[in-house]
Amino acid sequence: MATLPDTKPHHVIVSVAAKRLALYLDGRKVKEIDPSPAVFMEVGAPPIQLAAHYPDTHKNIWRGTFEYLAMYNRFIEEPEAAKNAAVVAASLAQRKPLPRIELQATLVATSTLPQPGAIAPYRNVLVVNEYSVKQVLKGSYAPKTIRVAQWGMIDLKPTPLAAQAPGTSGKLVLETFIDHDELESELISDTLEENFDLNVYTDVNL
Repeated sequence: MATLPDTKPHHVIVSVAAKRLALYLDGRKVKEIDPSPAVFMEVGAPPIQLAAHYPDTHKNIWRGTFEYLAMYNRFIEEPEAAKNAAVVAASLAQRKPLPRIELQATLVATSTLPQPGAIAPYRNVLVVNEYSVKQVLKGSYAPKTIRVAQWGMIDLKPTPLAAQAPGTSGKLVLETFIDHDELESELISDTLEENFDLNVYTDVNL
């Protein structure tokens, strides 16, 4: 029906009625179709999926968050969709962005990535890795090393990050891990030697 154009927040409405299926993106109708009768062949409404799994490749796994979820028992027309989108946009504008730092860093130590068969019922794993800070590009960071929680496995598939060896250098865009409540329920592998002087950050440059 449509593709999100970027990684910024977007307001999406999918509205369904007899012979009508409309998609609104940021308050504007981008497509409306007459859905195939096959969609409604089963008794009752079809199941709603807010995210999909693609077992063949981790590259297409949904990675994001949902907010302001609402369900209606009626069809939503474009004027109402535009009004709802404007209300959400105004609410988002009130938020202060999380403090962010950007570093040029070199990987010096990695946590062990568990085997897929050992993490059930989880399918994703965050691994805590340690980097040597070569240059602070943006923000403020004083220590010479930093620890970062990064995705090592998604949908039981190791990410390209999992293959990186110590000595790999690159740019990191980071926010403090404690500010990301959505990650609290994820499985985290941290097999590094304890260092209570370092706060853990999370990589948002993904």
